[in-house]
Amino acid sequence: MAAFYGRNHVKFSSKIHAIFFDMDNTLIQTRKADVKAVNKIAELLQGYSIQKDEADCCAENFLKAFRKCPDNPSMSLDQWRSELWKNALPTKYQHLAYEIYEQWLSYRYHFLQLPTELVQMLRQLRKNYLLAIISNGPSNAQWEKIHKLGLNMGKNSLFDFILISGDCEWEKPDARIFNAACNYLGVQPQNCIMIGDKLDTDIKGAIEAGLFASVWIPLNFPAPVDQKDNNIMADITISNIYELKSLLIVDDQPTTSMQGQSTNGNMRSLKLKASRANGTCNGPLTSSSMSSSAMHLSSGCFSTSKNKTAAAPYSKRFLSPPDLENDASNASDGS
Repeated sequence: MAAFYGRNHVKFSSKIHAIFFDMDNTLIQTRKADVKAVNKIAELLQGYSIQKDEADCCAENFLKAFRKCPDNPSMSLDQWRSELWKNALPTKYQHLAYEIYEQWLSYRYHFLQLPTELVQMLRQLRKNYLLAIISNGPSNAQWEKIHKLGLNMGKNSLFDFILISGDCEWEKPDARIFNAACNYLGVQPQNCIMIGDKLDTDIKGAIEAGLFASVWIPLNFPAPVDQKDNNIMADITISNIYELKSLLIVDDQPTTSMQGQSTNGNMRSLKLKASRANGTCNGPLTSSSMSSSAMHLSSGCFSTSKNKTAAAPYSKRFLSPPDLENDASNASDGS
């Protein structure tokens, strides 16, 4: 954090109009949650008279297969994940695949829940900034997380815009996915910052898109593992997402009262109200949910109904193959 923030701490917050967040392993601890979920399933499998070593192996095999290919466009998420569990289970227990899958899904979202402190911080930040998620990953899998975790709740949403690479022709670090978010929100790149855990997608993309600053939250602070390209340098490095409070304007006043707010806060509130006049995006990117200028830039995105399951009509996975053999990597079904 030191060099960049030290030079700019007085003007830093005033220059920022929008904050872009990565989702997996930044807002939600996907990798850690998935490990905890399969560990619970391994314990559950022992209740079916499966030996501990074999149960652990089943859980590990499922997780590797799931991270390698989290979504199959030819079938529903439920069908695909059940198939992965079927392949991971011993033959005599494969008839339990769907039951095991349902248990895993329940555990997964239990461990993925956002802490109350984080939800409160996001609500406070949203009083002063436009908030968006830019996430790499398959459309269906990512939107499932968004809806199940309440990251996008219409009028009372935590975020003003959510953009998933699986709905577009590009993924981070392509500057166009950042520019599409800027156009939708009506802000300039130089007034936005990106928060993420990956140097080669989040930080590199922020730099190439010309954002005001990039904020890196390494997976294993203070010994980050994602340093494959030392030429990618974040403007600020923090140990956890809560350190954003020291960088940004965080309004701690209750949302129901305007008393005690600063003039700066009131001006920001008026600007945000104007920016949000058209409502938030509550589903996969569509032509009706974007301004004409944003659609012009985002012509690579395809239209889908938020009430209808749809698979991206591209062969590209929109997600780099994870490092499955590295226990310290931040591999998950999104990025």
